This record gives sequence, C-alpha cells and structure tokens, in this order.
Amino acid sequence: MHIGTLHCAPDEVDTLTILLGPHIALSRAEPGCLSYELFQDEVQLTTFQLNAVFRDRQAFEAHKARVENADWGRATAHMRTEFHERSA
Repeated sequence: MHIGTLHCAPDEVDTLTILLGPHIALSRAEPGCLSYELFQDEVQLTTFQLNAVFRDRQAFEAHKARVENADWGRATAHMRTEFHERSA
C-alpha cells in the first residue's frame, strides 16, 4: 500500500483539480492497480492525499514510469511530497 501527501502552491490548485480526474482514471486502468484513491483535502485545498495498492513492485514501478511522462507527473514533479509504502 502506498500512502502519501502532495502539497501544491495556491496558484496550482486549479491545474491539479483539472488533471485529477484523468490521472485517477488512467492509474486505475493500469495492469496491477488494485486500488487508487487520490483526493483533495477539503480543508487544506493545497493538499492532496493518496492511498494506492498495486499487485506488486513491478506494477508500482510501471505506474511511476507512466506518471513521469504524463500531464500529472509533469505538473507535480516540483511539488513537495511525502509518500510511504506500507504492508497491506
């Protein structure tokens, strides 16, 4: 299980909310993605929370490679993130 937080600047919120739906749909459609929840914090609008489960390390690495070259990845590459991997 991968959990984490992404923090953006106030002027980046609109861009991320536009990219959020397509990014979630693409992530959920990946082979090996068992669960993918990414949502904007209701109180701190510049914070996004992630809870994701991938079948194995290979599926997670494929996800990271796809995101790196996707709109979401390009938009968030410079943002502060705090992600952890936990046993499910």
